[in-house]
Amino acid sequence: MDILKQQKEAVLTVRKCQRNWDLSKTIPQEHIDHWTYLATNSPSKQDESRFGLCVITRKDILEKIYDDFAWGSHRFGNDAGRNTQMGANALFVFAEIDASDDEYDTDGISQNHDVISDEFDLRTNFNFNRDIGLAMGIVSFSAAQLGYKTGFCTNVIYNNYTFKDWRKLLGIPLEQKWDPTVVLGIGYPDESLDWYQSRDQEYLEADPREPNLDNITVLEKYKGIRKKWTDEPLREFGPISHNRHGEVMPKKISVLKIQ
Repeated sequence: MDILKQQKEAVLTVRKCQRNWDLSKTIPQEHIDHWTYLATNSPSKQDESRFGLCVITRKDILEKIYDDFAWGSHRFGNDAGRNTQMGANALFVFAEIDASDDEYDTDGISQNHDVISDEFDLRTNFNFNRDIGLAMGIVSFSAAQLGYKTGFCTNVIYNNYTFKDWRKLLGIPLEQKWDPTVVLGIGYPDESLDWYQSRDQEYLEADPREPNLDNITVLEKYKGIRKKWTDEPLREFGPISHNRHGEVMPKKISVLKIQ
């Protein structure tokens, strides 16, 4: 296949958030190691290292994350289903950390490496998120070229969980700053379903004691009550990037060409 066509197909694959998985298959360790290399060597502002990464393929940890850390938000009522892209064969969890090279960007500005200003902290936060975006984009693009499906998720603490709960689950010291920000799922699709379908019908209903539900999207005080939708055999997400016939839906991005 022509390399340009291959790359276009890969980026369109990544636009599809995969909602189902075939967990009977195992991703070769060579591919996991390759993506880890890409993520940890991806470009960043001034080549800084401003995020943490946890690569998970251990089944009991994957099952726990999917079961209890993948819930969506209560945006349009009192129920929230799972983000089923979190049920993938492998998860790449990107986290905010205390960067080991904070002084890099203050050299020449403050000889004492002090916090320069609130604006500087804000720009640092922007750079942190951009760096993660670059790493995730490169890894997911590589995965698509190798024939895998992918899905991104930013809902990580939606069921009365905290970042400390993540650290405890992953064996990270509780006092260490390691705050999950976004998760990339990679794996094999369930070939019996379309990419936007899932058989997972479980959802959370807010505990009646949860206050201020009309103004929050996260269950902050109490764990949600587990229930199941029974009106449809499958749960369908969107789709947004493609229609149900698989035709690409153009993104509304304006491009200025100066030639």
